[in-house]
Amino acid sequence: MITTCRLKLVRILLLAPTIVGVACNTIRVSPVDYTFKTPLVALPLGLKSPIDRRDAFAQVFCKALPVYGVDSEGNCRKYLELDGYTSDGSSLPTLLAKDYQVVVVAGIFSACLPRNQVSIYKQGIAQLKQEGLAIEEIPVSATGGTAEHAKTIAKYIQDHQGPPFIAIGYSQGAADLLDAYVNEQVVHDSMKALVTIAGAVGGSRLPDGIPKALGQILGGIDISLPDCQIKGLAGLDALRRNDRYDFLSDHRDRLPRAYSIAAKSSKQKTSKILQGPWQQLSAYSIDQDSQVIRDDAVVPGGSFLATALADHWAVTLPFAEAHDPLFDKLVDQSPYPRTALLEATIRFVMKDLKEKP
Repeated sequence: MITTCRLKLVRILLLAPTIVGVACNTIRVSPVDYTFKTPLVALPLGLKSPIDRRDAFAQVFCKALPVYGVDSEGNCRKYLELDGYTSDGSSLPTLLAKDYQVVVVAGIFSACLPRNQVSIYKQGIAQLKQEGLAIEEIPVSATGGTAEHAKTIAKYIQDHQGPPFIAIGYSQGAADLLDAYVNEQVVHDSMKALVTIAGAVGGSRLPDGIPKALGQILGGIDISLPDCQIKGLAGLDALRRNDRYDFLSDHRDRLPRAYSIAAKSSKQKTSKILQGPWQQLSAYSIDQDSQVIRDDAVVPGGSFLATALADHWAVTLPFAEAHDPLFDKLVDQSPYPRTALLEATIRFVMKDLKEKP
């Protein structure tokens, strides 16, 4: 049974994605109703194009599905956008558990989730720990900006020196880790690779739609709850696309070795609570997950691994496993093989780092 305080917290969290939707409700552009045969990833002039590694990653992900009890290898088209898939007969790459540490950084408002139910990659992290890998989530504030979170990340890295790090950034976590890599020397020296999953690398068009005046009003929010503190919305400001692309342009020669997975969902495959933002973004692109368009989810010059067929929350957050009636009603498109995606990604990156140091 959820306590009254918990119910209020859950409602605040579930309504968070609609803040921007309400602010942007004046959009009357007809939604885009087409997609391209091959993924479009458009970047500003001067930034390096990503490297297409989709086929190589599919070989790993599709083999991971039956290993982790999700589906047969041949059904991976349900979960990844594929041009085609034929197994090359290779085995699943070895998990190099002693060679690397892995850290995960979640997105805006994630700190407000009930950690014992819906923490990022909850099952996947537990599984990897059983397999001997040192993997932890770095807790960051609910709505802080990237500079604040970069310092939190740097302190964690400093306190856990040992094997080099592979860092995984989800949503705002991708921007936080990019900021940390560029501006915090200990992170730059210790982080071997960055993985972004549904990452707001280039920001999001949703914060762009909030007028500056309204943003200042929203920035005065101060809510203290047992599980999280919401003090201002610096995180939303940090995700404006002009800020993120200015950052990428200013630091184009200092970006980390990166691997990116975007997410994409149809309206029917987007959870009810996220359909408002999905509708707003559909005016710009159908290749989006309700929060981030694929163009903005890829690190310039990095490896583009895949487009996961899931909405922004389903690709990382296990709402379905919480068995909470409120979640079940509003987050109704949560099922996705998250553990297989996480482990396949880590195994792929470890193999790539070993073969191409």
